[in-house]
Amino acid sequence: MITINDKYRIDIDRYNYTLQEKSKSKNKKTNEITEKWVDIGYYMNLEECLKGAWRKHKRTMSKEYNLEEYLEKLNKLEEKFVRDIRKAMKEG
Repeated sequence: MITINDKYRIDIDRYNYTLQEKSKSKNKKTNEITEKWVDIGYYMNLEECLKGAWRKHKRTMSKEYNLEEYLEKLNKLEEKFVRDIRKAMKEG
């Protein structure tokens, strides 16, 4: 298991690399919020899985930006994402 950050992780088995995202759901009867890991992609190698994680991560930006702001935000996100991956690899 490789934890990228608090939102994404990679589960590894002998067949593939599974990208997982933390998901929250609320029980309508009890209003209890639970968290679980949901499979969002299957990849043949680690590099493609990390690329998939980055593509998914950058699509989660919800605010509207002009092009310059968007590129700046994207660069900052990418830097943080790479730092998180490097940290996870050192800890693993």
